Amino acid sequence: MRRSVFRFRYLFLLIILFIGCLYIIFFPEIVTLTHPLAEKSFVRIKTYGVLDRFLPTGEAVILLEQYDLQVLIPRERLPKDSEESTYFTIHIDDQEVSIQGIDKAKTFKEKQKAEKLQRRLNNEGATN
Repeated sequence: MRRSVFRFRYLFLLIILFIGCLYIIFFPEIVTLTHPLAEKSFVRIKTYGVLDRFLPTGEAVILLEQYDLQVLIPRERLPKDSEESTYFTIHIDDQEVSIQGIDKAKTFKEKQKAEKLQRRLNNEGATN
């Protein structure tokens, strides 16, 4: 007796492949492999960034922690009271980064957190 050419063990693989194809057809935005800032879009992204340091060239390094990026901005484009570890509200439009202002609440909160960690490290270092 001859066995069937189609074996049922392949049925499971075909079902998985079919479901995967339907998933890609109905939800194509989930499978895009691009960075959120790499696409040209008309969407304005609002985020925050922290002033990491000033370069000798007169540029400031702003870290966009949410996107794991760093941006170089001329020192003249920063608000007047800008110093290291200052948090900014930042808008991104079509690859253009603009600083809207200093986020004083977030700056204060993050400085408090850093001071607390520093005190904790000093206390642990003193006991050892």
